[in-house]
Amino acid sequence: SACLVGSEMCIRDSRYIAASASLFIAKRNSDLSHKIVLSAPFSENIERKKQFTELAVEELKRAISYGFVEVSTAALNELGNLYASFGKAILNSERPDNLSAQVLAEYQLLLEEQAYPFEEKAISVYENNLDYVREGIWNNDLRESLSALVNLVPGKYAKQLRLAGSY
Repeated sequence: SACLVGSEMCIRDSRYIAASASLFIAKRNSDLSHKIVLSAPFSENIERKKQFTELAVEELKRAISYGFVEVSTAALNELGNLYASFGKAILNSERPDNLSAQVLAEYQLLLEEQAYPFEEKAISVYENNLDYVREGIWNNDLRESLSALVNLVPGKYAKQLRLAGSY
């Protein structure tokens, strides 16, 4: 349907389209980031992964800023996925050859230290997304955020997943 220039409905529709477009672009960059494996040449791959991640984060934040619940819950869920994926990529990155067992163990600890902040960010974003449940909202993106929290923090969230089915 056509809208009158300057009408409130037209502006709202345009803003929703812009929010959805930001989410679409963000997911595209996020998908590209997920596909990059941290292997040799490590510095080149981490830089490419970081670049796509930063572009996705920027677009996800833009999508959230429009304030549409459907877009915001999807964007927050994707943001959590992006942070979790980056942390996992660090943990699963290629190890240098010819390291002694002790040095390899130390290397693993260093990787865990680098991955930890990304896991914490993911948890925080997923938890922020669940704030929508308090407003009476429940959708697939919130369900996915809760499921991710069950995997990341099972002691706190595993029992809540069982309750989600009856919501």
